[in-house]
Amino acid sequence: MRKYSINRQLSQLWECKVTDSYGKEYIDWFETEEECHNHVLRIWDNEMSPEDKKKSQNKAIRKMVDRDERNGKIY
Repeated sequence: MRKYSINRQLSQLWECKVTDSYGKEYIDWFETEEECHNHVLRIWDNEMSPEDKKKSQNKAIRKMVDRDERNGKIY
């Protein structure tokens, strides 16, 4: 379930807590409230299911291994 909260104590940075659709929580601090709102949108726009994230990582690793094999770095 997506949710977020943006809070600020007097004279401190803005605290931004975000939960994505998969329940992963993020906590970050920013200079402005607008940066917090942009962070929330960025998290939600780029969220991936754990399965999709694993597939993406495996694909990236495979590409690096293939490149190293072509360049003779792996025997």
